[in-house]
Amino acid sequence: METRNYLGGASASPPSAPASPSNGYPTGGNPWTGTPATQPGPHWFYKIGEELRAIIAGAGITPVDTDLAQVAKAIQNGGLWVANAGGSSDAITASFSPAVTALKNGMTLSVRSSSANATTTPTFTPNSGVVAAAQIVKGAGITLIPGDIAGGGHWIDLQWDATLGKWVLLNPAYMASGSAGSLNGAFAGATGITGSSTLTASQFGNLFELGGSASYITYVPRASSAGNDGAALYFFNNTGYDQTIAIQAVDTGDYFFGPGIPSGSPTSIILTTWQSMMLVSDGYHWIVFSGSYIAGSMKGFFPISTSGTTIDTSKFGALIEFTNASAGSTTIPSAFNNNGAVLAFTNNGAGAQTLNPVDHGFYFNGASGTSFTLPSGQSVRFISDGVNWGAFDGSWVVQQLLANYTTTANLAANYAQQANTIGYGQTWQNLNSSRFIGNATVRICELCKFLFNLASKNMDVIIYNHLIL
Repeated sequence: METRNYLGGASASPPSAPASPSNGYPTGGNPWTGTPATQPGPHWFYKIGEELRAIIAGAGITPVDTDLAQVAKAIQNGGLWVANAGGSSDAITASFSPAVTALKNGMTLSVRSSSANATTTPTFTPNSGVVAAAQIVKGAGITLIPGDIAGGGHWIDLQWDATLGKWVLLNPAYMASGSAGSLNGAFAGATGITGSSTLTASQFGNLFELGGSASYITYVPRASSAGNDGAALYFFNNTGYDQTIAIQAVDTGDYFFGPGIPSGSPTSIILTTWQSMMLVSDGYHWIVFSGSYIAGSMKGFFPISTSGTTIDTSKFGALIEFTNASAGSTTIPSAFNNNGAVLAFTNNGAGAQTLNPVDHGFYFNGASGTSFTLPSGQSVRFISDGVNWGAFDGSWVVQQLLANYTTTANLAANYAQQANTIGYGQTWQNLNSSRFIGNATVRICELCKFLFNLASKNMDVIIYNHLIL
């Protein structure tokens, strides 16, 4: 609506405010008591009209008499608090209509940026020369990193925090924790590394592909540095060499932590060939969050061809292949305090290979020992319980189980034959008879019942052979 259009008698200039205004609330008057009715006066109509008109015009709408919903439209389109950025990438200015002349706690303005911030301390003023410029931060006062204002076209929402005395960027490209990239989980970028490098906070959220033709060290920022809580780094070793990830300028409490990390608060870790890792800062340590470093797959490959080799904790999770021409021995790390660590071996050599831990020993199916011999042509995977290495799987484990259950196999085959001869019902009675005594026989009975159930569903006894072998 156009509040300046009247039926007649309009002035070319606005009316003056009353010199002695009557302050209070309007009344219709009372002729019996001689109380006059309230007189609004021309200035009252003027100021009400101009307030409404300012909302409409400030939103970029031209006031017209034919549209009586322009105030609502002005509020709806948000034009009162949006503007294009001026100034520079790290000293941002903007002009709003009506002009911002003072700041109020919680005030929020939206600005279409013209370029990415290049420093960690960009500033903003909504009215240069009238409102002092103040630093832009994110979260609870966390310093920005370069690129938090992503570049030209990034609509940045800035909220004034009177307690901080700063503008808080509500939608940084790197979230308030300083961690990786956009909300859809994509990396902030990808960077190739071919030699020793020192990473910076501006690279948080990136995927780093380790390449080159040699081993080297990649240094990461301290997890405990201000503003690094929640930061994330991603690595993939695309070389045929072990690559070291180390913390730069280590301070007390700075170390790697998480699944597969060796004990002793290490400040460096090794990525073997084809291994990947995601590191996340909790504000104190770098935590191994995901990747093949902690996944169930083999984390690299390590061949051994010489007897007397000693392997260290960096080979946890790797597949270790023996190719020795004759029998030999290898020293392996202790299982003690290395809870959950995994060592996998395959013997592709000509002779048996003996494994000797630094201390403590091995166990399997109730038996234990201080050394372990892996015959030629067999494999085994050990998992640490924090004290000893337990044989978990592999062809060696299967062979031991087959040897223990030869009697079970014969018995199960016998009852499968009974099922075909005397019927399933009679065989079930035999399986439940009291002649099965002792713990071992009870286990056999339960297995036979399981196999009987398979047979009752018209499955052949070949199923049994497949399950065991």
